[in-house]
Amino acid sequence: MAPIALTVETINPNLVKAEYAVRGEIVNIAKKMQLDLAEGKGVYPFQKILMCNIGNPQVLGQKPLTYYRQVVVLCEYPQILEVPEAAASFPQDAKDLAASLLSKIPGGVGAYSESAGAPVLRQMVASAIAERDGHPSDWQDVFLTSGASPAVHHIMNTLIRKGARDGFLVPIPQYPLYSASLALYGGELVPYYLDESAGWSMSVPHMKAQLVAARAAGTEVRAVVIINPGNPTGQCLDVDNQREVVQFCKDEGLVIIADEVYQSNVYAEGKSFASFKKVVCDMGLKGEVALVSLHSISKGFTGECGRRGGYMELTGFSEGVKAQVNKLASIHLCPNLSGQICVALMSNPPKPGSPSYEVYAKEKCDILASLRRRAVRMVAALNELEGVSCNDAEGAMYAFPRITVPQKACDAAAALGKKPDWLYCRELLAETGIVVVPGSGFGQEEGTQHFRTTFLPSEDDIGLAIDSLTRFHKSFLANPAQIQGYLDLVVVSLLWGLYNPLLKIVYTQDNPLDPATLTAIRTLLSAAALGIAAALKAKGESGAAAAAAAAGGDEAAAAEAEALMGISASGSGAAAGEQASAPGAIGSSVPFVQREAAGKGGLLAYAFTGVVPAGIELGLYNFCGTALQATGLQYVSATRAGFLVQLTAVLVPVLSALAGERIPPAVWGAVGLGLVGSCLVAYDGIAGVALEDILAGGGPEELKGTAILCAACVFYSLAVIRLGMYAPRFNSIDLTAVKKVSLASISLVWLGTGLQASGLDDVLSSLGGRSAGLWAIIALSALGPGAGATFLQTRGQSAVPATSAQVIYSLTPLWGALAASVLLGDEAMGGWAWCGGALVLAASVLAALGQRGKGQAEAVEAADKMKI
Repeated sequence: MAPIALTVETINPNLVKAEYAVRGEIVNIAKKMQLDLAEGKGVYPFQKILMCNIGNPQVLGQKPLTYYRQVVVLCEYPQILEVPEAAASFPQDAKDLAASLLSKIPGGVGAYSESAGAPVLRQMVASAIAERDGHPSDWQDVFLTSGASPAVHHIMNTLIRKGARDGFLVPIPQYPLYSASLALYGGELVPYYLDESAGWSMSVPHMKAQLVAARAAGTEVRAVVIINPGNPTGQCLDVDNQREVVQFCKDEGLVIIADEVYQSNVYAEGKSFASFKKVVCDMGLKGEVALVSLHSISKGFTGECGRRGGYMELTGFSEGVKAQVNKLASIHLCPNLSGQICVALMSNPPKPGSPSYEVYAKEKCDILASLRRRAVRMVAALNELEGVSCNDAEGAMYAFPRITVPQKACDAAAALGKKPDWLYCRELLAETGIVVVPGSGFGQEEGTQHFRTTFLPSEDDIGLAIDSLTRFHKSFLANPAQIQGYLDLVVVSLLWGLYNPLLKIVYTQDNPLDPATLTAIRTLLSAAALGIAAALKAKGESGAAAAAAAAGGDEAAAAEAEALMGISASGSGAAAGEQASAPGAIGSSVPFVQREAAGKGGLLAYAFTGVVPAGIELGLYNFCGTALQATGLQYVSATRAGFLVQLTAVLVPVLSALAGERIPPAVWGAVGLGLVGSCLVAYDGIAGVALEDILAGGGPEELKGTAILCAACVFYSLAVIRLGMYAPRFNSIDLTAVKKVSLASISLVWLGTGLQASGLDDVLSSLGGRSAGLWAIIALSALGPGAGATFLQTRGQSAVPATSAQVIYSLTPLWGALAASVLLGDEAMGGWAWCGGALVLAASVLAALGQRGKGQAEAVEAADKMKI
């Protein structure tokens, strides 16, 4: 067999070494999710992927500028003007400019231009540079490129010599184009750190120290990269700082590479952009400092990323060096003509009084004003989060917050061979669909963690993104809300422990209620209590929100009012964590890796697309499980029933497998352990009964009750699995409300059936003949293990991971046994039951830990599969 011609080991090692985090592992995983969503293959806790990883405005809804598109269309297809109706839709200045450009570009946009760009377009750009800076610009110093990135490659190729240890001073954090390009061309990155505590400012003494150290280590530092406004940091340099840098570069003989693609994106009051070309010329150093100035149509308010247009202006370069750069450009033939035209349009927009000016000016103003609002809103929201600090986004399109990652998360990331901020960003993607870039991809000071996010989502989407990020962050960090969440869930476990003993008391009464009627009454009482609480809460919040909106009188206040009233398309958080709400049943929310795998064609992989049928389905499972549990309690002791219902925890993985999930071996081991334990609990109730009696149907009622309780566990497990699929898809308030209405409706139907069968008088007589004490116990079972536990569970699981919640819930049978001994007194279990109960508890904990281990393993597996 012939050897494989190419492997990763035999290609250019510099290419393998290069990394570009902006489109790295996490983005590749997000693209897989996006494809799944488009094809209906995956079930995720979000409805769309929000790409906040890269400055790509139009993919997030920014509209292109009308004037630019009109001129480009006329250059691409001038024949359209032969159609009178079409010609009338173009303003005269756009038609005149397109005609002028076509007359001066030989062959039009379909022919090669000069390698440095069409002369007429370079002249237009040079004229705009001169107007901006107040200093002349020679059009032959301007090289048009297909975006700013090729210009960086040209300069790297020009300055980095084969076999030499050439290096560049690069800011940290930096745009990874620079680190990747240096790796590709064999250069060395010499970091200089921006001062986060001083608004990401540059320190020339620090740069000097880094330069000296690099030279002492044998690196020939040839250039300094400066990104202004900053990416990813968003700072905007003041002129005094720029002057210091220029003088430093002159003194040290360094080339300045000024990345100025965000020069139109300056938002901070009192800040303005000054080009390094202007600073150099103002200092009288033109010709004494080598300067490369970069700009692009991808950023600013233009956002034409896909057209790939940019330029570099070379100042202070000799004619011989410029000739070599031009030769390098000629190897690539020429930049695309549509991109070149857009660069010229960006540099020469419509002038006041021209037909296109008013539309252009309004579009520009609207885009920049919206970007400023979104920048302020995003930074403010980030600074509200615990353990997060974020400098103001003075310019550019990004926020770069510093985050505090809990030690447990740091340890988990280390175990995966990843950085802590990678784990944070990966979990953020899995839970919210928001794609951000780990700070480690840009470089950061040792011991700090960051991430970069754009604020480019539309003003509608930015609020949803902030809400989702906030909910995720609260659940990711250990905080006071989480402590309260743990306390809530402990109380939930205690309340659920009361359920079986309370119902057992009801069944010890003379002429007890039948299980279905009892379930219906409890469900109605619980739903009524939750409904009243929700109505009171909504009334108070809507009043506060309306007052805030009236006081603010703007769209932001109205949006806050809507958020307070629960009008949101995002459905995660509390409801996503809500379990089957069955007293004594163990919940298990489906981890993100399970949601990704869902939809593979498993028996239970189907899903309703509307919130109403989904809520009805959940309500039906809940009612059946609760009714069966109540029925089983007629025949089984409350303590034994508590351990048997714990079987839900190990049935969830079994049903997950039927839903198309891949269950890890450790969880299957927990399933087996739980089944053995349940059999021992059941055996304890029938010990001493002859096998032939059992087979003949003459066994004790304990066996019948055990079978009924196991059936209840199946419905509880179905509720858990289906909730894990539906909660991410639908608004949490809507889903919970439909579920409760469904439960109440089923209960009313059941009661109505009883009325029809027995007659109203008989039913009322039966209900009215009960003691007040009995009704108090029924009410307590509805309001404590029912409504109260549901409320506390929803609140608690909004802050506590599902795995931890499941471990807490595993204590329910122990609380139940304690409550039974206090309330019932004579309940006793044999040794087999206690041994079996211990195995069931151990199995539920192992199942939880096994699912979490699966989540970590599959996260790494998914990332590894999508590495470039």
